[in-house]
Parts: sequence; C-alpha cells; structure tokens
Amino acid sequence: MTTRDQHSNIKPQLVVAPGTKSATVTSSAVDTQGYESVEFLTSIGAAGDTLSGTVLFTQKLQDSPDGSTWTDVSSTYLLGSPAVINAPSFNSTVQSVGYVGSARYVRTVLTATGTMSSGTPIAVNAILGHPHIRPVV
Repeated sequence: MTTRDQHSNIKPQLVVAPGTKSATVTSSAVDTQGYESVEFLTSIGAAGDTLSGTVLFTQKLQDSPDGSTWTDVSSTYLLGSPAVINAPSFNSTVQSVGYVGSARYVRTVLTATGTMSSGTPIAVNAILGHPHIRPVV
C-alpha cells in the first residue's frame, strides 16, 4: 500500500529525446540548483543491430560548476553503475544511475562504439529529488 507522496517531491526532465541512436549522444544539462539528488533513467528499446563487446553504447556522467566546462564523474559520486549496452539482454530495459556530487550541472553521455547501421531506440530522463522547496510544481 502506498501512503507517501513522491509526486510533489520530484521533478522529471527529458534530457535525451526518444529516438533510434547510432552515434554518440550527449544529453542536455540538468541544473540541480534547489535539489539534493538526481537520478538518470536510460530507457532502451529493441536494438536494430546485434549488440556485443564491439558494437555497444557506454554511458558516463559528467558534471560542471558552470554548465560549460565538463568533467567525467568519478565512481565515488555515482550510485549504481552507468549503463554498458552491449547485449540483447538490454532490450526493453531501463537502466538507472544516480549522482551525489557537488557540481550544479550534470549530464550524461552515451558513447557509441562499432558500426551501427540500424541503431538502438534510447531515451534518457533525469529525476531531480529532495527539493529545497516543496511541493515541486
């Protein structure tokens, strides 16, 4: 039974529009000002290519104090692991990774490796949580 209100305490953002991806994708920046947490949800559809150790997407998070100078995030500041989309078992799944660093801006990068002719349907949402002011509207 659910008795707690999460709806008023999160702010979802679409940072990579749904679409078939066959090249490296960089999300829009997430401004964490006013929030204490952010989670990235990567939705993966049925790959049009045979994913493997040589045909894959690898995810990383980057942070920035100003939204223009970006640095790869150390695993120290990650909750969970960034996605490595390299097998059919990732079809129709959602992968999540959280960020607990102190930079104001965060984004994700999905790096394509290998030759992809058909691509893979991918979308990424960021969920901001633990707001300083509630309810989130």
